[in-house]
Order: sequence, then structure tokens, then C-alpha cells
Amino acid sequence: MVRPSLAPRVVAPTACLSEPHSDLFASPRSRPLSECIRSSQPWLTPRLFSAPPLTRAAQSLLELPVSTFALVKAFDARNDADSYASQLPTIQWACEYAACSRIFREGPTSLSTAVTSVGAPISARVATGDGTYAATPAIDRWLASLAEACARRMRDADVYVTASSCSSASLGWHLDDVDVLLVMMRGRKQFRVGGRTVGSEAVIDHVLEPGDALYIPALHFHSGGTTLAPRESSAGTSDTDSCLLSVAFSPDDAASATAVVADWRDARRALLSRLPAGGNDWAWAGSKDGRRQLARILLLNPAWECFRAG
Repeated sequence: MVRPSLAPRVVAPTACLSEPHSDLFASPRSRPLSECIRSSQPWLTPRLFSAPPLTRAAQSLLELPVSTFALVKAFDARNDADSYASQLPTIQWACEYAACSRIFREGPTSLSTAVTSVGAPISARVATGDGTYAATPAIDRWLASLAEACARRMRDADVYVTASSCSSASLGWHLDDVDVLLVMMRGRKQFRVGGRTVGSEAVIDHVLEPGDALYIPALHFHSGGTTLAPRESSAGTSDTDSCLLSVAFSPDDAASATAVVADWRDARRALLSRLPAGGNDWAWAGSKDGRRQLARILLLNPAWECFRAG
């Protein structure tokens, strides 16, 4: 399988750059985060947030029983970070609150232990936008400060946790109907962000580390994690378990974004039934032959033409 280069490519508007600092948010010398969080283009800013508070908050979340969380999803371990139209199920199982305790027969199971047991990434809801739930007081305060700095109300917040011993690919290339701010809390995780068409070039290809922030507007294809073996750090040790905070915001035209995502689901099903062998790969989709073959399928429905590369 041909895979895109892993060399980091950083795209970060100067409006969102900041130096490391003791508080959680952008330096007073920078323009407000509220301006960046409404960008129509993806951006990446390393060390936008202070890492130590995030790492401590991650550790607290990892120690909580899975039954603490409003929603927990275990992804399928076979997911490939480079696919975009996989026939595999997205998740193994999902549960809410106390129901999660019935999945693990050995008794109360922490989020960290659950991830190792499942052998695949897990997402856990840590807060709701209506303020009715927050996993810990620390995460509640952090998100409240974030909402104030962004001047934008979040829809919900989840953490994505991966054990270093397994694939970190929770999904392949996909798009969402929400604007998302990703903040690395602990460990490392690779993210690639493309455009709005299938096989588009990755404008961001970066391994996030604690404090790094990545913003992905709705309807931009992206892929998180890697199906490759865990990389070694500069210290010669394997990557630690990763914990990534994902904060979702509704876009200005939420109904339109949701409709486009529904169109993509239909287009993806059509692609699955017609793709050639080896065609379910982002690099192939961006090749000359891939663009030509995908165009034949995506032109079958006018609603799918927006996903076709020019």
C-alpha cells in the first residue's frame, strides 16, 4: 500500500501563534483565539496551550471508571488510517454511563485499562455543551475557560485514547458536520488534514504533542492516527498512551453541513461497490488514475460532484 509521506507539514496562521505560557490560552500579544476558531481553513499551532495542566487532566480522566462517562465508543481495531470507504464497521460497541460497566466482567474498569483490553482506540464523552455533564471539575473549568476565550459555545467534548501497543487509527479519511478543535493532552498522535475533495493533498501532516492545537472546519477530510507500529521518541522510548481532546462546535450553517455529510455517506456506498482492487486508499484517490475512476462514480449523482477533485 502506498502511504503519504509522514514528514510534518505545518499550516498555522500568525493570528493563532503564541509562545508557551503559564496559563492555558493565547498570549495577550496574539490576536484572540475567538478569531481563529471561526476560520474557514484548517490551522495548526504547536504549543498553543500549556502542556502540564492538560497532561494532569488526562491522567485524571484515564483513571476514571468507564461507567463515569456519558458516552463511550470502542473503535474497530482493523480501521486503516489511509482508507476512505472501508466496508469495516466503524465501532465495536458503544455504551452510556452504568451500562459500560457490563461490558467488562472483571469489575470496575478504568478508561486506561479498557483501552488496553479492547486493543483499539476508545472515545469517551467528557462534557456536554448544555453544561449538564462534565467528567471532572478540572475538565469542566478548562472547557469553561476555553469557551470564554473562543467566545463560542461548544456542542460537546470527547477524549480519544489509544494504547501505544496498538494502532491509533480510530477512523480512516472522513469529514464531519462540525467544526473541531483538537488539543493533544498526553502522548503523540499523527493527524492529516486535506481539502473537501476525495484524495486531496494533505495541507497538514503533523504528529501532535501535548499542548498542540489543530482546528478542522466542517467538511474538510481528515484522518487521525496511523496503522503503522508505534514510533520511538527522541529519547529512544516507545510512544506513551495518547489522550486527545476533541471539542466540537456547530458551524454557522449546521443543517447544510449535515446534509453534505449524508451525501458523502451515499457516495461512499456507491464507491465501495465500484472501486477497483487497491482503490480504497487516499494516495490512490489523489493519483491521476484514481481521480479519473472516482469521477465516473461521483458524477452519477449531482450531489456527489462536490467530492470530486478537479
